[in-house]
Amino acid sequence: MNAIIEEIKQTKGLIIMRFLIAAFLCLLTFMPYQASAQAEIQENSVEIPMLKDRVLGDADAPVTIIEHSSFTCPHCRSFHVDTLPMVKERLIKTGKAKLKFEDFPLNANAVKAGMIARCFEDNDLYFEYVDFLFQTQEDWAYLQDPRPYLAQNARLLGLSSDQLNTCMTTEGYENAYIRKVQMIAELKQVQSTPTFIIAETGQRIAGNKPFLHFEAAVNNAVSAQNEGESAE
Repeated sequence: MNAIIEEIKQTKGLIIMRFLIAAFLCLLTFMPYQASAQAEIQENSVEIPMLKDRVLGDADAPVTIIEHSSFTCPHCRSFHVDTLPMVKERLIKTGKAKLKFEDFPLNANAVKAGMIARCFEDNDLYFEYVDFLFQTQEDWAYLQDPRPYLAQNARLLGLSSDQLNTCMTTEGYENAYIRKVQMIAELKQVQSTPTFIIAETGQRIAGNKPFLHFEAAVNNAVSAQNEGESAE
């Protein structure tokens, strides 16, 4: 009887070990896949200057939090209003991480808002307008045509009517914008908003999670980098 019990234990141990090895191998293949997917997405956007990377924080920060959000998404608004301030204070301003914003619009109004936002060439003004869009989401997200409201407030931030018109009528802009969103869905398997991916580890945070989830993910990425440097 004891021999049978011991054999069962050994079998369970082998199953668990095989599962852990498989999970580890999946992680190893997932991380470079994420990196290559991000590179392919960006490569297909280089001809449209409005689709350049938008990064909040020090470009040399060791960890990149990639945010995929829709400007009409209530959960995305909650992240920007309730959680992002602490992410900025504790992770971005301290140089631990930077935040890369990727548009993932869920409807036509979100597309319009995202395209107008990207007409700001200045990165600081871009993120100021992004903040405005989330703060005032209920004022424009359900309008039949929010463009007059969005354009007026873009002008208040310094984007002239001529600049906005030139930007929005740029040949291929709308098609390239939508294509980039499609590629994010296909190559990065983003299906809902907000979705966050830690570029260095591939770890995902789905939804507006409390700050501690972001802090733990960043710390894990830093630890992994430090271990890698120690191994070298």
